[in-house]
Amino acid sequence: GQLGAATLCASPPADGADASALAGLAGAGAALIKIAWRDGAEAAGRAALAQAARPARLFAAIPADRAGDPALLDALVAAGWAGAMIEPAGRDSRALLERASLAQLRRFVAECRARGVSSGLSGALEPPDAPRLLALAPDVIGFRRALGGEGALDLAAVARLRVLIPRVEAPPAAMAPAAGVDRVFVRDLVVDMRIGVYARE
Repeated sequence: GQLGAATLCASPPADGADASALAGLAGAGAALIKIAWRDGAEAAGRAALAQAARPARLFAAIPADRAGDPALLDALVAAGWAGAMIEPAGRDSRALLERASLAQLRRFVAECRARGVSSGLSGALEPPDAPRLLALAPDVIGFRRALGGEGALDLAAVARLRVLIPRVEAPPAAMAPAAGVDRVFVRDLVVDMRIGVYARE
């Protein structure tokens, strides 16, 4: 109730992403299920997983260095998966924007959109990443560390993040100043400073 409307997302363990597990998660109300993409899997097996996950939407978790791989996205579409989400690879704990540039991420979102599948961005994200990634207009942005990590959900952290994300009826491309807000233009101002916005800074 405190969070308002939300989409239930689930991610089974890598060794537990079989058809019965996906069907169980979908039956429990998950709207989006994310599992690791395996290159060696057979096309029929991938299609069976997408079928088992219905009515939930099945997303492929892919490492950032595969974001520009059109063959992967084509295989995903052929298998009937709903989208792809960039995730850290293995033990790579670097934040998403340390592993991929905004230009690379923009191309990934565009490639997904061109194929009619959803795009997702995640990977050690912090609140300052929200407005930067919203400008790319992905379908999903995944926050974990910023909301409590692997532990209990921190409702105060959720509230802080929520104010950075516009409501659905005001998409990022159409963000405009609210009525009654003044615009102040400052020209030719040069100031030396260091600004830290991430926790590590």
